[in-house]
Amino acid sequence: MAIGILGGTFDPVHNAHLAVAQLAQRQLGLDSVLFLPVGNPPHKRARASRWARMEMVRLAVAPAGFLCSDLEIARPGTTYTVETLRALRERDARAEFVYIIGTDTLYQLPLWRNFEEVKTLTRFAVVRRVGEDVAHARAFAASRGVRADFIEIDAPPISSTDVRLRVQRAQSISGLLPDNVRMYIYETGQYAPAADMMERLQGALPARRMEHTLGVIDTAVSLAPRYGLRERQAYLAAALHDCAKGMNIDQMFSLTGAGPEWRQYPQTLHAWAGEILAESEYNVFDPEVLSAIRKHTTASSEMSALDMLIYVADAIEPGRKAYPGLHALRMLAARDLAAAARQCAESSYQYNKSAGRAVHPDTLKFLGIEKEEGA
Repeated sequence: MAIGILGGTFDPVHNAHLAVAQLAQRQLGLDSVLFLPVGNPPHKRARASRWARMEMVRLAVAPAGFLCSDLEIARPGTTYTVETLRALRERDARAEFVYIIGTDTLYQLPLWRNFEEVKTLTRFAVVRRVGEDVAHARAFAASRGVRADFIEIDAPPISSTDVRLRVQRAQSISGLLPDNVRMYIYETGQYAPAADMMERLQGALPARRMEHTLGVIDTAVSLAPRYGLRERQAYLAAALHDCAKGMNIDQMFSLTGAGPEWRQYPQTLHAWAGEILAESEYNVFDPEVLSAIRKHTTASSEMSALDMLIYVADAIEPGRKAYPGLHALRMLAARDLAAAARQCAESSYQYNKSAGRAVHPDTLKFLGIEKEEGA
């Protein structure tokens, strides 16, 4: 009996995974394909829990007639393929196992734990895209003594990363994975920001800071459509931009691992701490949102439109105490976001200089200032 093995984090499993299994089974004449979600992989971090990923795989493979196993999910500690193959061999010594991998993984095989043993326990099915030249890959496999079949796969261009980000951004994931997996994701809140985010923020922040946060949300969400930005991203970045403001400065230094040079501009450190908290405590991992949180106090030499939106919204929200140029800045933000961001940075620079504070290097770079006067 020939059994294909398709391992992975499956975070989440999607239609491309199923397509690969179907095509591999057909091209290699496999009796079945066994899906093996990894528990604690040595080189990847899974977003969903191991048991949530296992359940999504179970839901996906049953209608397709494939098998799945919790062998790696149930194993404590780091997951290594050699241990899995040993266990499968003990269960069925007569079976021939064919491990399905991509060409990129083929080149990593010599780095696998107990590689010399691994290649005695399984053949490999190396998946290549239609038209991909695999002459070098064939030569590499032969030189390492890897028993490999090369199969051509025309699977849909879907990635788990894209599915996760679509959930974060409230975009449709219909057609990317089986309907029962899609419903499981929505019903259990997989990959979504913390459902009680606003309640937790209210408990973590002083009342006035929470009022400011609500003002930044209103401003960012109202301006987002003017600049073709997603309101969902604007909302998340605005909501969490000050999420670390409930911490004291020592806690921020501990969380970020910031060096002593940050003592010169401690008023900016909550942005870095907020970026970390947004991901670890509120399950927001959209890199564009995290970037906007990180840059909202200092700006940066490279600013996306979302970065600029949060930077500006923080400065012009309705609850801001009046300061010279505020009304003009609000008017400017409605027609030219980049110009408004620059004006915010210039105002911040002048304010900090007049107060005798050091200006963060990122602000100086954004303004094109090589070095502070007197530095």
